[in-house]
Amino acid sequence: MMVEKVCYSEDPYENLARAIVLQAARDWRTAYRATKHAQGTYSREAWSRVYNCESFFRSEWFRTLTNDNIDGIKLIKRLRKEEDERWTKKQKSKR
Repeated sequence: MMVEKVCYSEDPYENLARAIVLQAARDWRTAYRATKHAQGTYSREAWSRVYNCESFFRSEWFRTLTNDNIDGIKLIKRLRKEEDERWTKKQKSKR
């Protein structure tokens, strides 16, 4: 599991921006995991939350919050890779 390293700044606005981005990543993970746990059924609510988070990661607002230092597309790919690996490992351990 990915460990979140948070570096706090003296600037409260930077801290708020960082918190918004981290919460969006947590929300994405929660929603994506819910799509996996649907076990063959389509979870419209979970996929909607995934889509909303991914839209945020691709947005101008995200680029503003991250000072254009984080590529939202790469972040989505990394989150998906980590969660898919986690899911695969979890499924293998059930066997």
